[in-house]
Amino acid sequence: MTDSTLLIKNAFIQKCFAYEVKIYAFPDALFNDGLNSAEFESCYGDLPKGAVTKDIGFEIGTKGQVLCLPNQKGCYEKGNSRTGVFRATLTANSETEEFIAIVNPDSDLKSVSPVTQTISQGETADLEVDYSAPFEIVWTYDGPSPNKWKGQLKITVDQPGIYQVFSKKSRDERLTFRVIKRACTDGMYGAECDMSCDANCGDGKGVCDDVDGTCICTPGFMGADCSTGS
Repeated sequence: MTDSTLLIKNAFIQKCFAYEVKIYAFPDALFNDGLNSAEFESCYGDLPKGAVTKDIGFEIGTKGQVLCLPNQKGCYEKGNSRTGVFRATLTANSETEEFIAIVNPDSDLKSVSPVTQTISQGETADLEVDYSAPFEIVWTYDGPSPNKWKGQLKITVDQPGIYQVFSKKSRDERLTFRVIKRACTDGMYGAECDMSCDANCGDGKGVCDDVDGTCICTPGFMGADCSTGS
């Protein structure tokens, strides 16, 4: 299962044969002149052994990077995990863009709710999993697990960050979620949160950027208000 985050920029994730996962990161049009630097990293340790990065190009001239994660048995090894949270930082013309991708392993622990969720001020996110195995599950949030979440299949949160849920059966049985929190209330943007977002941006197709009001499309949609399926 794969997902990419919103509001930070989308990474395009593709499963393939030679590698378990390829993560593509390509910048906006202002970077068409070429990249000065590009760096991939795992947010929870070293990149897996055998992982490689390559330059990529598109017909429209945009250049980017792809991270290829090797097809190996065993999803979780300390400092050598093919799953989790990955970050790409691309720099060109004194501008920097950051791409975040979440890659979850295939296991008996399944996500019921979206892996990445964006909420506004005053809102909450429901993180829910399905797990029928007779083993207890444990949640973590950027650190130790709050006792109130122990064993729960569904939690409600209001803080941004990375949430992970593990099965005590095996560290391979785990899921990663990401919650992004806008600085404004729903439908508003700007430094003072006093400007209205495009009314057509939403319904799971896009998220209104809380800084400039741009409608950032979820994967599968495009257009100024993200209303067109790609």
